[in-house]
Amino acid sequence: MTFSFATPMLADKGIAQLAKLLGLLPAQCEVVCNDFGVLRLVTQGFHGLQPVAGRQLCKMIKDPRLPSADWAKAIPP
Repeated sequence: MTFSFATPMLADKGIAQLAKLLGLLPAQCEVVCNDFGVLRLVTQGFHGLQPVAGRQLCKMIKDPRLPSADWAKAIPP
């Protein structure tokens, strides 16, 4: 059985607290990163964990520079 640990967007204080929790996770556990600070923490400090980009890091289609009408047809809200 695999385990995924989802994280919210965090400020610096939250990232410091998250570091304590990440140390308790088993190796090869997925960590869903919704913040670039969390992603950096996982990749640089916890090599046994597998970072996964969360929804808040994958919002490229909501970029205002993209043609929104075309993207709205291709991807549901």
